[in-house]
Amino acid sequence: MLRHKAVGCGPHKPPDFFESQILESLMKTNVLIASALASVCALGLLSPASAAEEKAAKEKCYGISKAGQNDCANLSGSHSCAGQATAAMTPDEWKYVPKGSCKSLKGLSAAEAKAAMPAAAAAKKS
Repeated sequence: MLRHKAVGCGPHKPPDFFESQILESLMKTNVLIASALASVCALGLLSPASAAEEKAAKEKCYGISKAGQNDCANLSGSHSCAGQATAAMTPDEWKYVPKGSCKSLKGLSAAEAKAAMPAAAAAKKS
């Protein structure tokens, strides 16, 4: 039988029972991890479609937000972030509501809010 002269090298021997059990366990773990990552990736791909659908099911409703509870920038341009409304129920502040529910909340469309803004400004001055 030929022996290798290099230090630490010897003839190839088949893995014993315990080594084969460890290798099998590692392979199962790798398959489990790969499956979990594939699931996470698949969910990530589905999320943008559902987010777009959710946004399509909502509309901007002006004049219904309470102070500090608006969803984004107002029509007058005095701020550009959510939660910065300083007064309640002003026609230039808006919130997202389920599509079709704005009128029942006594809210305004964008065109109605733009038309109501000069009247609201005039009322503040007097």
